[in-house]
Amino acid sequence: MYRVLIIDEDMMVRTALKKVIEKRKDFRVSASFCDGEEALQYCKSHTPNLIFLDLKIHEKNGLDLIREIRSLHPEAVTCLMSVYQNLDTVREALSLNVKHYLLKPISAKSIHAILDEMGAVEEDYSELMEEFREVVESKDFHRVFTDSRILASHVLEYAAGDKDVAE
Repeated sequence: MYRVLIIDEDMMVRTALKKVIEKRKDFRVSASFCDGEEALQYCKSHTPNLIFLDLKIHEKNGLDLIREIRSLHPEAVTCLMSVYQNLDTVREALSLNVKHYLLKPISAKSIHAILDEMGAVEEDYSELMEEFREVVESKDFHRVFTDSRILASHVLEYAAGDKDVAE
């Protein structure tokens, strides 16, 4: 189950995102905040897998909040939402490893594409692990050694967020 965190001042945006996300069986909105400080406190004791956050939040810049959350959860997939299409902001977001920059209003189709992408990466990883398990059970130790080196490289790519893990 993927744990999703939503941070946006607009209650209607938070509600709409939650409705779209929770239609998917593998995703659950674990928390939703209108305030960056509250969200940061939440992140100190909880581990979200996916974070949707607005660029402009009460008393906090979304990019600053991303920096702080990244220090706690570098593996979390981050989606920055904004009504602004500023190239410098997009560049800075990318430098912070923001996975998606979404322009408001956001379509349900865009949200589903992000959720599909997360599910596909997890599926690829699960298939890879199952294949390796079968090789180990075959007790073909030459193949186990060869495949374990290949698996290790795939796991490192997966951990680094490379999309082509299954190749």
